[in-house]
This record gives sequence, C-alpha cells and structure tokens, in this order.
Amino acid sequence: MKSIVSLTVVYLLLLILLTVETPALMPSEMMQSEMMQSTLAWTQIFREDSENIKNLLLVLSKTASGKKILSLASSKLSSVKTAREKKGIAEIIHKGDISTTNTSILRKIITHPSTAATGTTTLAYSYTYSHTIYIDRSLTIVEAVLDLAHELTHYVYRPENNPYQKNFRVKDFIVSTIEGRGGEADAYLVECKVWSELSRIITNNKTHKNQKLCKEMYDARTQKFSKQKIVEEFYKLGGHYRQFIADIELYQLSPQDFPFATAHNARFFSSTYDLPYPLSALYEFQNTLKKVCDNDLKKIKLIKSKILSKTWGKTSLTFTPTPMPTAAASAATAKASTSSLSYSQLEKEYLDRCESTIVEI
Repeated sequence: MKSIVSLTVVYLLLLILLTVETPALMPSEMMQSEMMQSTLAWTQIFREDSENIKNLLLVLSKTASGKKILSLASSKLSSVKTAREKKGIAEIIHKGDISTTNTSILRKIITHPSTAATGTTTLAYSYTYSHTIYIDRSLTIVEAVLDLAHELTHYVYRPENNPYQKNFRVKDFIVSTIEGRGGEADAYLVECKVWSELSRIITNNKTHKNQKLCKEMYDARTQKFSKQKIVEEFYKLGGHYRQFIADIELYQLSPQDFPFATAHNARFFSSTYDLPYPLSALYEFQNTLKKVCDNDLKKIKLIKSKILSKTWGKTSLTFTPTPMPTAAASAATAKASTSSLSYSQLEKEYLDRCESTIVEI
C-alpha cells in the first residue's frame, strides 16, 4: 500500500490539474489511477477534514448524475432565507460513524392576541429545518462518494417530514421512507447511477460493496435501473418478517397495508438500527414520536407557568426534550389550567398525538 504522504501529493496534483483548463480526458485518466482504487479511508488523504470533503465533492462532480445532484443541492441551499443559515454544500457534510442525513426542526410558538370576536388568544407555529450529512469515516474514496450521492438524494428530494403535524402516521412514514420521493429506493437508484458512471472510468469497480446488487436492479428492457425492483428489495425482511407484522398490528395495521413486505432474505439493512428497512423505519417513527411528545409536555408545563405568572404573550418559545411522565400526570397537568388562553388546544394536541399513538419500544 502506498504511504499517506505519497497519496497526498498525488491528490494535491489532481486537485490542481482539475482547477486548470485541461483536456477533457484528463479527469478520467486521473481517476483510473491506482489512488482511486486504494483501500485507504477517504478521511486519511488530507490532514484537514475540509479538504477531504472537497475531494469527495470533486470526484462526485465528475459523473453526470453526481453533477446533477450537486447542482440541485446548491440550489436548495441558496434558497435558505436567512444569512445565518446560508451554507455551502461542504459545510453541511461531516465525517461520522455511519452515513446518514440528520434533520433538526426548530419550532416556535407565535401568539395572536384575542379579539372582540373571539375573546381567546390563538396559537400558531413556525418551523425552521436544518440538515447535516454524515459520511462514514472508514469508507474508501469511491464508497464515500457513493454514500454522499445517496445522502444528497435524501437532502434534495425528500419532503420535510414534520412529526408535529396531524398527518404524521406510522404507515405513511414507513412507505415514504422506503418508496416515497427522496426515500431509500430513490437514493439507492442514484447511488447505482453514480456507480455505473464511475465504473466506466475506474477499472476496479469492486470498490462498491453493492455492485452485484446494482446490476440486479438494472432493467435490460428499459436500459435503466428499476425503482420498482429496488423498492421490492428494500421491503425484504427475512427472519424479521414476523416481528414486523406483530409490531404493525399494534397500530391496527396488517400485511395488506404493506403489499411489498416479504420474508425473503433481506439484503438491505439500515445503518442506524442494523435492521431491514421496514422494521428500522417503524422504530425510527416510534423514537421520533417520543421526542415530539417529550417536547410537547415541556411546552405544556412552560406555558402553564407563563399563564400562572401572567407574563404570557411577550416572547416566542422554543423547546427541547425532557423525560416524559405517566399519562395520568400529564393529564393532571393539562387540567390544572383555567386560563382564557387556548390551553385546551395544547392539551388536545398532546393527548391526541401521544396518549393514543405512542408505543413503548
């Protein structure tokens, strides 16, 4: 194996060459080199993380599918309203223990003063979303580029999933996670496209851990990768099938609600839970809902204290999770308020969302 120093020198030369007017074949010739086939982790090429991230973006940009997803990601980032939130693509990418895209939601309560017609102060919410992409630090360069294409697909195409809204339901969450726009099937399809484009310029395409599976997802008739084949693959649960059926029955769901789910051998596993994706998505739903309920409960307690101290209405509030008490205690907290504020609205939201839906993991 070549030393880190020699690899660093070669990559520096590659970066310099690609920033200068060079013949069209130069990037391809460089990518076919031994360095791009190295088993060295992508985080070990340069000393600075920022340079390693720029290197991934550089390689990804040399494929047609990669260039497209990078352009869409840049457009989405440029649409962020506040200067404080504006970032470049490289700034939202970090090394991590696994490859994943994290979304954080900042929720603020907005109060509208009472009027003669209503006599009641009404509440509304504003939401701000922020995203962070993590790429597994142990991957080779090509593997990391493929994971980056996968995660950027989530970032670009996946609709903002707001667990505070009434339509946050377990079936919809599982379906959207796997087969929805920007879901796992779409992300894997883009990953396979990038792999196919890279394999034309890198002789050792064995660097892709799922190269055989990508080939199986190719439809010779349409000469395209088949999303339908990928969806069916993601729903394979293997020995976890019975557990999945037992868990969805807690939500009054049945196998008919997930017609693609089968007990066939699972080949896709979530990096978060190390489980087939349908079951992983179910547990992710449960964990997300618990965090929301924790936030709701803290909000109720905080608003109650504001009401009792007669200082309500002066500020907007944001919330972070706290331990969730028993249902009886939360109901007692809600009943304690008799203010003219729309406290009953908050209580109802909490009880509807949490008392009837949450399932202990």
